[in-house]
Amino acid sequence: MSLGFSINATVADISHIASWPSSWNHKYSSMATVAIPTVHDNLDHIRWKHIDGSLHDFSVSLVWDCIRPRSNIVVWFSVVWFSQCIPRHAFLMWLSMGERLKTKDRLKAWEVSNGSILLCPLCKCCDDSHSHLFFECTYSCYVWDRAKQLIRIPMDSNKWHEITSTLTPIAVRNVSFVIVVKLVFVASVYFIWQERNNRIFKKAHRTEVKLFDDIFSMVRLKLLSIRFKSLKGVDVMKIIGACKPQGPMLKEGAEVALKWHQCDSMTDVMDKSGLSITPSCNAFDFQAHP
Repeated sequence: MSLGFSINATVADISHIASWPSSWNHKYSSMATVAIPTVHDNLDHIRWKHIDGSLHDFSVSLVWDCIRPRSNIVVWFSVVWFSQCIPRHAFLMWLSMGERLKTKDRLKAWEVSNGSILLCPLCKCCDDSHSHLFFECTYSCYVWDRAKQLIRIPMDSNKWHEITSTLTPIAVRNVSFVIVVKLVFVASVYFIWQERNNRIFKKAHRTEVKLFDDIFSMVRLKLLSIRFKSLKGVDVMKIIGACKPQGPMLKEGAEVALKWHQCDSMTDVMDKSGLSITPSCNAFDFQAHP
C-alpha cells in the first residue's frame, strides 16, 4: 500500500471515497483542485479537447487540425486548389506560387563562377530563374501564347506576377470557363517545369509544339471526367481541332463538351471580374438555344 492505495488500484477503487487522502493533499497541493472521478455503467469514450476548449469525438483529422501550423490565408488559393484540379499539377503550382522551385539562379548563393551552368535549359539565352521560366523564356512564351489564344484569356503580359494577379480575382468562380483556364494554366506550368528537368537530367527534348500538344491532351483527358451543369442561354462549348495531340494520350480529333453554368456566357464571367474578351479565336464553338 502507498498513501492508502496499491500500485494496481483502478479508478473504480477510488471512486467511492469522499475526498483525497490527506497525505496526497499534503504531498501534491494541486490535488485539492482535482475532482474525484465517478463511475457509471456507460461505456467510456475517447474525447478530444479542441483548441477552443470544446470536446469532440476523437479523430485523426481533428487532432491534425489542432496541431498543424497555421499561416495567413493566401488570395491565390483558388488558382491552385479546386475540386477539378489534377493533384500533381496543383502541388507543383503551390510551390510555384511561393517561388520555391529549385531554379538555377539559386546557385548564385554558392558563388558558382561558370555562367553557362546558370543558363536556362530551354532557350540557353538567359539565366534560369522563376520569372524567366514562367513565361519570359522564348520557349515557354510560345507555349503560353498558344494557350492564351486557345482558351481566350484576355491578357497580353507574359510576366508571372501579372498573370497570377489577373487570374486570382476570377479563380473563385466555379464556372466552366474559369475551370478550363485554371487547368490549362496549371498544366502549362507543370509541363514546362517537367521539360526543363528532362533537359537537365535526362537529356530529352520536346519542341514547343509537341509540349503544347501534350499540355492540351492532358487537359482534354481531365475534362472528359468532369460533369458540368447545364445553363440557360448556352447549349454546349466544344473544344475542337485547335490542337491535334499526337501519341497515345488522346486520339486526334477528340471533342470535349462542356456545360456552362452560373453565368449566361463567357463574356459574363469576365465582365463580372473586370476583364474584357478578345474574340479573335476559333478554338471554341458556341451553340445557343433557339
